[in-house]
Amino acid sequence: MLCLLLVYYGFILLKYFSFEIKRVLSGKRPPSGENPKNDPAEKSEYTYEMQSDPIAASVQELLPQIRDRIQVIATGQYDKTERFYLLKDLIAGYSDIKSSAFRIPVQEYIQSECVKQDVARLDMDEVEQLWMS
Repeated sequence: MLCLLLVYYGFILLKYFSFEIKRVLSGKRPPSGENPKNDPAEKSEYTYEMQSDPIAASVQELLPQIRDRIQVIATGQYDKTERFYLLKDLIAGYSDIKSSAFRIPVQEYIQSECVKQDVARLDMDEVEQLWMS
């Protein structure tokens, strides 16, 4: 019974916390006494090499815009629908990323920035809907 419980909880951890586990194992989590918003390693976490994929240039251009848009959302009085459409309008200009391998990292970035900026976290279905036109 103990083995089954360990397997079950291991699966749950990997399924729902794989992104956080990867960050902890890679050593990119900031020390507990520092503010993660000011950590330069966090800002460069999602940068990609432009030479390997031409879409990567679009991703590098989009990520700071996402961060800035979420900061605007965090400081304003927007309801959930308005927050969704503010992000959707931004994403609409980058349709080339929609069908690329960068889509999932961008979605994870959106979710992590919402957590960092203390904005209501979007679930994966809501982030997925940002790409729909």
